[in-house]
Amino acid sequence: MEFIVFWIIIVAIAVFFYYPYYLCQRHQRKIEYIKRSQVVTINNDEIIQDDFILDNYGIPLEIKNSGIVEVVLPTLDREGQLIYHYSFHYVSGLSIPKFKINQRTEEFRAAQQLGSYIKEHFQIEREICDLEEQYNRINDLAILVSKSDVYSSQIEKYNKALIETRKLIEKAKQLERLYISLVREGLIGIKISSYHPDKIINNLLIHHLKYEQLREEYQYMKDVATAYGSLRRQF
Repeated sequence: MEFIVFWIIIVAIAVFFYYPYYLCQRHQRKIEYIKRSQVVTINNDEIIQDDFILDNYGIPLEIKNSGIVEVVLPTLDREGQLIYHYSFHYVSGLSIPKFKINQRTEEFRAAQQLGSYIKEHFQIEREICDLEEQYNRINDLAILVSKSDVYSSQIEKYNKALIETRKLIEKAKQLERLYISLVREGLIGIKISSYHPDKIINNLLIHHLKYEQLREEYQYMKDVATAYGSLRRQF
């Protein structure tokens, strides 16, 4: 009897110390799943509004150090313009939707498809800001070089860098506009899918082909712009 009691105590102690570790590991695994996921499901009691086109599916953007997840919920205003609603949730308030169960819903399929566009949209916005800052720094230096008696012979190099950077900014903005159009058309498609379900996929496919071509052009211009990398590292 004493032997059984002894082992019960040992097991209880082991569970007492292991369980917090188990919860921590499960929490970390869920964070990693969310980072890799295009879509998360927001628990119903965490949704403030109930008029989101994608229902309770959201696109995870960033996980803060505090474990708070920033989620974007795309929707449309009355004029059909794209609006991003931002919400913040504890990891426990989110779940990863199971593909086999959720693939039957139009909202989930749209969220899966639009999730990558939305994340790339935010990425291109950051790149545009970086490029515009680079352009301003190059321009400031070009003005200084043009006033210099010693370095004025280098002005052509700076002017060329300005031209290439401006082209890259314009191409990035063109790609940004296409991201907005892709997401907006996808959401409109959800709204009218019950009336014209056969047109949804075809329209999105046309936009997707434009997106692929434009993204390739932008990537090529970024690769070309690396020729000016040594110049930009001086800024």
